[in-house]
Amino acid sequence: MARPTYPWQRHISESALAFNAFTIYRDLGAGRSYSKVRLKMEKGAGYQRQIEKWAREFEWVKRATLYDDHMDNKKLELATKELEELQQYAIARAKEVIDELIEINLGKWCEPQQIKSYELYFKLIGLTSK
Repeated sequence: MARPTYPWQRHISESALAFNAFTIYRDLGAGRSYSKVRLKMEKGAGYQRQIEKWAREFEWVKRATLYDDHMDNKKLELATKELEELQQYAIARAKEVIDELIEINLGKWCEPQQIKSYELYFKLIGLTSK
């Protein structure tokens, strides 16, 4: 077995059963506990010691915390990307609307000098290319 890339992956000396128990613990989230792992594994109360042994030996708390931090960072990256895409869409749509307004001649509603002022303002803030 190759060395794990991430701490929450299976350790070289970790058995499949121990790793399965860890993944249950890891995926329980903020309310995780060793007794919840035992219950999910459908084991009796005597199995609690084995779970605690694995948890110490394979540093479950540390690994699960690193996993939580990693997942939180991934969620933040995704949210940031989605916000940036939404902002780009809003800017593009605003440019289209402004160009359409200029095209249909703001003169119907504004004095010629006001139109020039609006066009200059829109160019300065980068909302139109005209």
